[in-house]
Amino acid sequence: MILKIMGLFDFVTALMFVLLHYGLLSSGTGMFGVAWLFFKAVIFRGDVASFIDAAAGIYLLLIMAGFHTFLTYVFALYLLQKVVFSFF
Repeated sequence: MILKIMGLFDFVTALMFVLLHYGLLSSGTGMFGVAWLFFKAVIFRGDVASFIDAAAGIYLLLIMAGFHTFLTYVFALYLLQKVVFSFF
């Protein structure tokens, strides 16, 4: 059950990446995604996925500061693949 909840939060965070990229979401709301990614990075520290989660959190902060690149889609797809694996 906890994996499905984490998958749901990952899905919402992936959606935040895209919505923030296009300016359709406020930065305040995006901070929840940053907090979620950093929380996972700290809880599962030492794992390769936790380093990627931390990098995604940093990049999400950069998106809110106006930095937009193709990495938005890379991190969103990374989170979406974690969503798929959490539901199976």
